Amino acid sequence: HIACLVEAITHVNNKGIAFRDLKPENAMIAGDGYIKLIDFGLAKEFPFFDGSGAAHFKSYTMCGTPEYLSPEIVQGRGHDTSTDLWSLGCMIFEIFVGKTPFTNTSPNDDEEEDVEALYTRIATFRSPDCPPELEKRGGEALLLVDSLLQYDSGRRLGSKHQGELHKHPYFDGFDWASLLAGTFAPEWTPPSRPEPAALH
Repeated sequence: HIACLVEAITHVNNKGIAFRDLKPENAMIAGDGYIKLIDFGLAKEFPFFDGSGAAHFKSYTMCGTPEYLSPEIVQGRGHDTSTDLWSLGCMIFEIFVGKTPFTNTSPNDDEEEDVEALYTRIATFRSPDCPPELEKRGGEALLLVDSLLQYDSGRRLGSKHQGELHKHPYFDGFDWASLLAGTFAPEWTPPSRPEPAALH
């Protein structure tokens, strides 16, 4: 499923489109076990053009889901398609660990976290911790997450060359061709629903 996410975001970004709201709720598992992105309501094409015809290569719109926002969105520095790579890193971390890298884990805080505190952690983030759940996945898993959660958007794996992510050592031996052909057998597929009873 991680490979499906990588392929989906890579495909969208290669079209010059930033998805801008990658999160579990927007990554549905279809009946064949493949992940499909849904809800392109916040997607943005780059470059985009203003009323005078001038091209813009960064957007300054504050949008997305707080725990998956990149530092450049939080800080209003301007973002492009590489913001999706940060969100992808957050999602992969969550798949491995069960929470995002920025989830408040303070045992003394029983109330819902203040969004400003969350944004501060994102803006000052430099490298992910290695909780036991991630450590059990091996060093390549941590390196994959770290390569995506780079403060400098230009340093994120996949921001420069098409196919960079596919070549990461975490995916060594993975059959990308069968994934693209739709012949790869996912580890899990949703149970099929029974046909509705005929109406009388």
